Amino acid sequence: MSRNTVIVLVSIFLVFVLGVTFIVCSVKMIQLRNQKSSVEPIIDYAVEEKPSNTSDIQITKYLNFTVYREDNTEVNLSEYENNPVMILFFNDKDSDSLEVLGEVDSLYETYKDTVKFLMVNTNREVNPELKDKYKLEIFYDFYKEAVRNYNITEFPAMIYITEENTILNAKVGIPSVDSIDANLEIISNNY
Repeated sequence: MSRNTVIVLVSIFLVFVLGVTFIVCSVKMIQLRNQKSSVEPIIDYAVEEKPSNTSDIQITKYLNFTVYREDNTEVNLSEYENNPVMILFFNDKDSDSLEVLGEVDSLYETYKDTVKFLMVNTNREVNPELKDKYKLEIFYDFYKEAVRNYNITEFPAMIYITEENTILNAKVGIPSVDSIDANLEIISNNY
């Protein structure tokens, strides 16, 4: 046999082996894909995580406002400038608002050293139960300045502000704990 014939035969053999390998791999991939789609997911019924039920609020500009502690001392958002801030506007007469306040409260220990929390009750009355039930400090928007500045019309409403004083995210509705956690993680620069 000539050298050229040997090269042609070896080339044909290699192309044949590569073709067979490609076909076998393709068949295996299809089998694996079909096998994965027929496997039922494992569901842990002990943990009932609610999906987020929120919508965006069109807020693009950082605006200062004044809220009040229970003893009527003023607190300005500007006091938290150059810090990550999470603002929750809620009404203590609204069950959805209290649910979200509880979710934020459950994450407070994790982020208290890196994020400033402004939990703003939009109800004019001071609810004494709030101060004992939550670790978070509750502030009051007695004159609706904060609500007007950010055009909040529904509750609960959350605004996440970066340390550069820019609005990262603004939502209204009931978020999942994972969604709140993810936003806090981003503004705390722990991502």
